[in-house]
Amino acid sequence: MKKILILSSLIFLGFLSNYVLAAEASVATSSHHHKMCKMDTDCHDNKVCVDGICKKACKTDADCHDKRVCSDGICKKACKIDTDCRRHHACVDGMCEKETKKKEM
Repeated sequence: MKKILILSSLIFLGFLSNYVLAAEASVATSSHHHKMCKMDTDCHDNKVCVDGICKKACKTDADCHDKRVCSDGICKKACKIDTDCRRHHACVDGMCEKETKKKEM
């Protein structure tokens, strides 16, 4: 009986570890959905290269999705405060902008 219980536990732990690994792989894949680039020609589907990432180009807010707005020809996330923006971005004039490193004096 102990052997069956131990074997069942090992099978369950193996299944659980595979499930966790699959979930981690899914998160890693979804968080890297932006193509890396060096110039606009590296991007496709009406995208331009901005800060090394292909981003959707736009002429008006209607060209953007997911509550984004068109600013300087690029779809950007609208915001009210810095915490509305992703990591290393700040809310500047209602748009999430990449933070610039501050020079020490």
